[in-house]
Amino acid sequence: NRPRCHCGGDMKRNGTTSKGTTRWRCKACGASSIKRRPDVTNARIFADFIEHCTTTISLTALAKRNKVSHSTMKRRFTWCWLIDVPDPTVAH
Repeated sequence: NRPRCHCGGDMKRNGTTSKGTTRWRCKACGASSIKRRPDVTNARIFADFIEHCTTTISLTALAKRNKVSHSTMKRRFTWCWLIDVPDPTVAH
């Protein structure tokens, strides 16, 4: 599960960032990178969006829980508005 550098060299683990992701540094050229997981990030954003749409939680309260501003939550939700939200009152 170790990433490869653009120069072809081996990457070694070089600590973690403040967000908990692992930093990697190339042994050959010294370049560094972070392995990102946009699928996990987008799943969390979408779960927050569904919670906001189907419950009484406000956008401000949701932003506070995620430790971001109200504007940041609005920006994160922009792509979510293109997806149909299920109606929680309809029985499955």
